[in-house]
Amino acid sequence: MYFFTFALINVVGDLYLNISNLYMALMMVFPMGIIMIAIMWRMFPNKPLNIGLIVAFALLTVGAFFMGRAATFVGNQQFLDSMIPHHSRAILLCEQSNITDPEIKDLCGEIVESQQQEIDQMKDILQRLGN
Repeated sequence: MYFFTFALINVVGDLYLNISNLYMALMMVFPMGIIMIAIMWRMFPNKPLNIGLIVAFALLTVGAFFMGRAATFVGNQQFLDSMIPHHSRAILLCEQSNITDPEIKDLCGEIVESQQQEIDQMKDILQRLGN
């Protein structure tokens, strides 16, 4: 699930593993555990265990949500590692979308240019930091 969070980056060179995408993946995986137990309850006959797992998955989902919102463990490198794929997704969306409105087309042109410049700058900073 973690690697699916990178599915929409523009180029492979913009794939940087980061904790922000991990939080997003965990916010998808833990609820899936709840849904699986709820839908396939007959396959899991241990009711006390199921209740414990549902509570644990719910708490882990909430924990991942708040840790992501608080940018827990996000410092200089993790910030850049998170932002490069984010900017790359914006470029892909602008380049691949079927946009017909002239103002939005102009906006996308500006987005592609500015986001690529920022990606290049962030990669330079990562090199300077030795990462």
